[in-house]
Amino acid sequence: MAKAVLTSASTRAIDKVKEGYPNAKGFRCREEVQIGGIETGELCYIEFDDPKDGENEVYVFVKPDTARIFDDVPSLLRFVQGNIPKKVGWVAAVIANLLDVGGIAGLVAITMVITVCALSIINRSLVLPELWQPAILTIIGFYFGTKTQTKPH
Repeated sequence: MAKAVLTSASTRAIDKVKEGYPNAKGFRCREEVQIGGIETGELCYIEFDDPKDGENEVYVFVKPDTARIFDDVPSLLRFVQGNIPKKVGWVAAVIANLLDVGGIAGLVAITMVITVCALSIINRSLVLPELWQPAILTIIGFYFGTKTQTKPH
């Protein structure tokens, strides 16, 4: 049987597992996968013999500067899920931030104010229809009215 060739990542992964399991022996790197989408690094599947627990396995995520051990698949998946870059456009990011700050009412109020301001800049002679003025003032008043805190008597 041919002996597996250890790469730098698998050697570092085994060294990290040796630190975490000092009494264990027979460390073997069963699989090594390069990962580029989450964080650049390599994922190594390490098996070893633990005097307490018998045969054991862990996953080690190796980056150029660190190595991290995962004892089970769920913890590895939580790490991967937490490190997936969230790609959103700038418009979606602005809307998400507005929703975080003011909710739907805040988003509607700010959209109305921006719309009226943009229309008045584009057309300086713009006169808002009579119906719009109370509607805009009601929306803005509702938004700011819900943001005020009342003091208990």
